Amino acid sequence: MRGQVDRLMLISLLMLLILGLMALLSASAPRAASQFGDPFYYFKRQLLYLGLGLPLFLLATRVSPVFLRRVTYPLLGLSVFLLLLVLVPGFGVKVGEARRWLSTPFGTFQPSEGAKLALVLFLAKRGVEGDKESLGGFLKPLLVVGVVLGLLLLEPDFSGAIFLGGLSLLLMLSYGWKLSHVLLSCLLSLPLLGVVALSKTYVLKRFIDYWAFLSNPSEGSYQLQQAFIAIARGGIFGVGIGLGKQKLFFLPASHTDFVLANLGEEMGFLGLSLVMGLYGVIFLRGMRIALKHPDTFCSNLATGLTFMLVLQALLNIGVVLGVFPTTGLPLPFMSYGGSCLIASLVAAGLLLNLSRGVGERRWCRR
Repeated sequence: MRGQVDRLMLISLLMLLILGLMALLSASAPRAASQFGDPFYYFKRQLLYLGLGLPLFLLATRVSPVFLRRVTYPLLGLSVFLLLLVLVPGFGVKVGEARRWLSTPFGTFQPSEGAKLALVLFLAKRGVEGDKESLGGFLKPLLVVGVVLGLLLLEPDFSGAIFLGGLSLLLMLSYGWKLSHVLLSCLLSLPLLGVVALSKTYVLKRFIDYWAFLSNPSEGSYQLQQAFIAIARGGIFGVGIGLGKQKLFFLPASHTDFVLANLGEEMGFLGLSLVMGLYGVIFLRGMRIALKHPDTFCSNLATGLTFMLVLQALLNIGVVLGVFPTTGLPLPFMSYGGSCLIASLVAAGLLLNLSRGVGERRWCRR
C-alpha cells in the first residue's frame, strides 16, 4: 500500500502560495488600478491560474511514475514542437523584442516552463538508461539539451537558457556523468554565450549595470536601488501588509520578478526569513526523497524537480538582494504569471507523489 505524501513539504507549499497571493495582491493593486481601473485585476488572474494549476497538481500527486517514464519522450517532443511553434508569426505572441508566448483561450503561456519539466524527466530517464562513461554517451543527451537551449535563445530568452543549461549540467553531474565531460561542455559553451550576450543589448546592459553595482553600490540599476530601498524600509518587522510605498510606481516589476522586495518592505526581515525557510524545507524534504527512494529513476526525478524549484527561487532571491545580475526569472509559487505557477505546481505535485514511495520496494520499476 502506498504511503502518505510528505506533509511538511505540503504545508510549506501551501504557505508559499498563501504568502504569494498576499504579496501579489498588495504589490499589484496600484498598477492594476492605474492600467485597468481594477485593483484586483492581477490578483483575479492569478487566482484563475491557480484554479487551472490545482487540478494538474492533484493529478501529478496521483500519476504513476511508471507512466511518467513511458511518456518522457513524447512529452519532450511536444515541448520542442511548442518551442518551435512560438517562433512562428501568427502563433507566437511577441512582446517587445521577444517572442516567448503562445495564445490560449485562458491567456498566454510560455512553452519554456513546460520544457523545464520535460528536460528534468528526460535527464532522469537517461540517467538510468544511458551510457555515462563514454563521451558519446554524454553528447547524446547534451545534444537534446542544446536543441532546447537553442530554441530559447531564438526567442530570445537568455536568462531562461542559462538557467536551464546550468540546471541540466548540474543534474547530469548528479546522475553520474563524468565531471571532465561536464567541465568540457562548460568551457566550450562560454564563447557562444559571450557572443550571444554581446549581440543582445539588454543582456549586455544587465551585466554592465551589475558590474557598476559591484564597483559602487550607489551606481546600481534603478530597479535594484528601489528594491534595496524597499527592503531597508521594511526593517525587521515590516511596515505592514498593504502599507508599502515602493510599489507606488517606484519599484518596477513589483508583482513579478521583484515581488520579494515588496514582501520584504511590508513583512520585514522576518517575512523574508520565513519565505527563505520555506524554500529551504522544500529543498531538504526533496533531497530526502531523492536519497531514500528505492528506485533510481524516481530518485533522479526527485533530485531534478527539487533543483528546478529551489535553484530558480535562489536565483530570484539573489537578484533581489543584489547577489546576481538581473535575470528576469520569476519566484516560484509567488510571482505573478500563469506559466511559472502551473509548472511549479506540477513539479511540486510530482515531488509529493514521489514522497509516497520513500521506504517502499520496487515502487517505480517497470
